[in-house]
Amino acid sequence: MLTLPTAEHWAAACASDGEFNLAARHWTGGLRLVAGEAVLELSLEAGSVSAGSAADGVIEFNGPAEVWARFFEATPPRFHNDVMANLSTGSGLDRGGSDLVYAQYYGAAMRALELLRDGANAEPTVPARSRSTQFDSPVGRYVHVELGGHDHRLYYEEAGEGIPLLMQHTAGCHGSQWRHLFEVPEITSRFRLIAYDLPYHGKSVPPVSKEWWAERYDLKGEFLLSVPLALSEALDLDRPVFMGCSVGGLMALDLAYRHPDRFR
Repeated sequence: MLTLPTAEHWAAACASDGEFNLAARHWTGGLRLVAGEAVLELSLEAGSVSAGSAADGVIEFNGPAEVWARFFEATPPRFHNDVMANLSTGSGLDRGGSDLVYAQYYGAAMRALELLRDGANAEPTVPARSRSTQFDSPVGRYVHVELGGHDHRLYYEEAGEGIPLLMQHTAGCHGSQWRHLFEVPEITSRFRLIAYDLPYHGKSVPPVSKEWWAERYDLKGEFLLSVPLALSEALDLDRPVFMGCSVGGLMALDLAYRHPDRFR
């Protein structure tokens, strides 16, 4: 059963939330939630939020009450954890209002919805891990690999023992995206975690054998796939596990399909 607060309560929760205020700081418009017969509306003026409707710059999310009930569970089921995931999979929600404002303030809108979730304002239940040393676990170094006929100096960090696990970051980011996993003993006791920076990303150094700055930078599929293959060979890894985020997730599917003999 779906139980929603008043718009005033919702506005107050948003106004007191630092993440929402940061994401909504320039937003003039509104957010409308339609759950069956129930309607909640927020109005924003240059990021200042209050209960009420707005005429322009509105993002609307609507769907049956039973779908929203799943969305607002403390641990939502699959495809109900995120509005974008729900919309893209046809899992019960629809969107209306301004496409431009949706693109600009999706983060703020999603945070506002998260604040309606069961236990959203509760204290974290995961205990902080005690640290016995001033140093983090991973150790970093460079390795030379040949990619596209050129020598690339790739940076990577690793920690742990056991099954090798290559970790591919999001395009435009770098290997520190995986920093938290390095500090989980339940993982590092079983896996050798290796987080690397793609060529031209993070600390990886562009090849000195060509004028790379004069070329258009373009992440092509074949070049991307060659990186974990070459890195696995250079580090002498025995059928490593591959895990990726964003474009790395797409790479995981290609590697599994095209190189099942090279990866677990």
